[in-house]
Amino acid sequence: MDSGQLEIRSEPLKPDSRALHLAMQCWPEAERAAQLESLRLLTLTSGGGFLLLAARREWNLVGAVLAQLLPGKAATLWPAQVARDETDGAVVPALVDAAERQLAEGGAELCQALLSKDQTAAATQLAAASYQHPADLLYMTCEREHFPSEPPEFASFHLRPFQPGKEAELARLLDETYVGTLDCPAVNGLRSSLDVITGYQHVGQFSPSRWLILESTAKETFRETAGCLLLARHAPHDTMEIVYVGVTPRFRRRGLGQKLTSHALWFAGQERASRLVLSVDAANEPAIAMYAAAGFWAWEERAIWVKKLG
Repeated sequence: MDSGQLEIRSEPLKPDSRALHLAMQCWPEAERAAQLESLRLLTLTSGGGFLLLAARREWNLVGAVLAQLLPGKAATLWPAQVARDETDGAVVPALVDAAERQLAEGGAELCQALLSKDQTAAATQLAAASYQHPADLLYMTCEREHFPSEPPEFASFHLRPFQPGKEAELARLLDETYVGTLDCPAVNGLRSSLDVITGYQHVGQFSPSRWLILESTAKETFRETAGCLLLARHAPHDTMEIVYVGVTPRFRRRGLGQKLTSHALWFAGQERASRLVLSVDAANEPAIAMYAAAGFWAWEERAIWVKKLG
């Protein structure tokens, strides 16, 4: 069915929306009920920055796409979906283009999509829309029984909490840790580090006490920042997350990454979390081996696709 003029409009995010149910076909069937409930709760508050676009021809729903504006000038796009009997190949590109324009108007500069390995049609869709595939992400978890009872010792270093208002200082530290990193190097620099920090502050429940700055106490490098460990809590899931961990080149090869990971596990135990989760570049074999030795195991892998908007 491809006769008639195509019209694309934004629609309210209502749980009983036909367009929403069509757009959600990109999610595994087992996840849809939980996702729909999450969206329903969001409609009772701020809406969570979600954008639902429906494509219609002569009032018939022929396609839909769901996107979300995120803090830090970022956005997430889910693959556009078309009705079962729709044969017009222009529907998907039109939906993606309309979504990107609205996201850019909302302030987004970078749009991303996360696909499972079996979403080959979605990958083709994104590639056709000029998205790049810089990395695959491995999602790992460590359960409570592996949490250490004591924090690791940091000889010649100490950890201090992040001070609100010092975002520019933290941004400079992040830039240092990006140098020579093996973790998604092609993604670094697509947004300013200040925007990245803004995004991090909206992951789960942010608290400055969960963002830790590693400083040297050695005489020759006194008060130099050596790295950071940024944690967030997801209370509804009884989970802690390593949002970011990094060490600057000057202080690498001293086991600090391993100690920061161990401290994160201990910290999660102090907050009585059931598990600690993280994501890592699937090609970063040294980091994956380090996490595995600490008790983490991989439970999912996703391909990340990104595009600069505007």
